[in-house]
Amino acid sequence: MRFLPIKTEDQQATLCLHRIRHGLTKERTAQINQIRGLLAEFGLIIPQGRCAARRRVPEILADAENGLPMLARRLLNNINQRIRQLDEEILAYAGRSKPWPDVTSRPND
Repeated sequence: MRFLPIKTEDQQATLCLHRIRHGLTKERTAQINQIRGLLAEFGLIIPQGRCAARRRVPEILADAENGLPMLARRLLNNINQRIRQLDEEILAYAGRSKPWPDVTSRPND
């Protein structure tokens, strides 16, 4: 049986950072797929990939002539805003190789 060394608190914090970033990435992918599927129901097709969605969704939402109902337009805009928020969060986490300093004060042992 192989034993592994116990991780330090900093290593655990870094793993936490990676897991959170991975979860946000999965959530962003799910939101992009959802918006693509909903637009496809109205006959508006977007190629796969986040770059295509980032480019095409604002164009589709701004086009008043595409037959997209106002309610759907508002709802899809909300999803698009969430995707943008997730992009920002993922970028913020991706720029960190070390965890943030502890903002809570620890009692001296």
